[in-house]
Amino acid sequence: MEYTEEVLIPRMADLMDDKLEKGFQSFERRFEKKMDEKFKNGFESFEKKMDLKFARQNYEIKEYVDKKLSNYTDKIFKKLDKKYEQEKQFRSKVVELFKKNKIGTAEDWAYLDGMVAGT
Repeated sequence: MEYTEEVLIPRMADLMDDKLEKGFQSFERRFEKKMDEKFKNGFESFEKKMDLKFARQNYEIKEYVDKKLSNYTDKIFKKLDKKYEQEKQFRSKVVELFKKNKIGTAEDWAYLDGMVAGT
């Protein structure tokens, strides 16, 4: 009985501890490996999804900017055309007034008519 309590039971406890420790270490390695694989696969999948979302978002932003720019460009050209026509009408009116009030010579009027027509 003494031999059992002093030698066999402590030795059995040590063997059980070693066996459990090795089992836990093996389980821990397998668990870490599985989790690393799942994390890697999940991260790659997430990364692909995010790349697609960013690409889609960049495309939508580009489309929005292009649309707005074309709208503003159209408005700018319309304003420029309107301004150009107003200036042309003003110059034409000035030449008409010069002719009506006989300011300048026929040569001057022809030159001014040419300038108005050329603009």
